[in-house]
Amino acid sequence: MADGPDRPTALFVSPHLDDVAFSCGGALALLAREGWRTVLATVFTRSVPDPTGFALACQTDKGLPPEVDYMALRREEDREAARRLGAGSTSGWISPRPLTAGTAPPPRCSPGFPKGTTRGGTSPGSSRA
Repeated sequence: MADGPDRPTALFVSPHLDDVAFSCGGALALLAREGWRTVLATVFTRSVPDPTGFALACQTDKGLPPEVDYMALRREEDREAARRLGAGSTSGWISPRPLTAGTAPPPRCSPGFPKGTTRGGTSPGSSRA
């Protein structure tokens, strides 16, 4: 399959590190082998400064001391898994900033559909041309 504007693209969204690799890595690898452009976006990957509780337990139970940036290690593993599976690109690792006391939550996402339309862009009861 030629690399061009008509080449199909498959976007894989991974809520957490390794979710795509374990849940649908085979599909990503197959599409990549068949010539698709594959893009992997991993969402929650922020490093945890001074981890405590569960975050600290996640790394110490693997023998890593508290001063190690566990999430940096996990991001590198995710990059390597994406490479081995054939992801043509990674969209970056998105790390939403945590909310702290006194900060407003991020704005709610809206699908942006005009009032009175459905996801297909037509008003209920109308037909598409």
